[in-house]
Amino acid sequence: MAYHAIKSAVYNRGQPTDIFLDELILWGKTAEDAIFEPNENVDIYSKYHSVLGPWNSLLHRKAVMLEVLRVLAGFESSWNWLEGRDVNNPEYSPLTTETGIFQVSANSMKFGDLEKRVELHFGSADPQTFINGMKQDRYFAIEYAARLLRITIEANGPILNDDLTSPDDRYLHNGLRAEAVEEFIEWLSPPS
Repeated sequence: MAYHAIKSAVYNRGQPTDIFLDELILWGKTAEDAIFEPNENVDIYSKYHSVLGPWNSLLHRKAVMLEVLRVLAGFESSWNWLEGRDVNNPEYSPLTTETGIFQVSANSMKFGDLEKRVELHFGSADPQTFINGMKQDRYFAIEYAARLLRITIEANGPILNDDLTSPDDRYLHNGLRAEAVEEFIEWLSPPS
């Protein structure tokens, strides 16, 4: 089966690669359910409830997360796993340098238990290890971005500053597709 709605173009970034979509779906199939369960945080589910909600199952919530990550990766890096720092960001240090496909920075480890997870996974939570890890370990990078988006949207500019009332394609919500969520549900569902 070929990809359809989840291949939708994002703003002026083009379309995600099949390889990225393969990896995103595989991660979604194996990710811990706890990542997607309801919580009290202002997170992607509260931010995009009016766009993609209401949520009717854990599977639906997983598919929404994959759709947000699909579009976010397009906005942040044009789906480039090795994307370097944002040259428009005047603040430059290993702690604040954006890195990888989701353009996260090491200072985001201050949220929740993310620093502990990075240290356990990579053996160190120093900024350079974080930068390298987010570019090289694709499944960890996806999980890190998902966990961060469940803790807070404060650490993500395109989501935090997304004006849900604007029809302008430069806003992330205009790249989100309900039909892509439905397609992700199909891909995540066990074969019948």
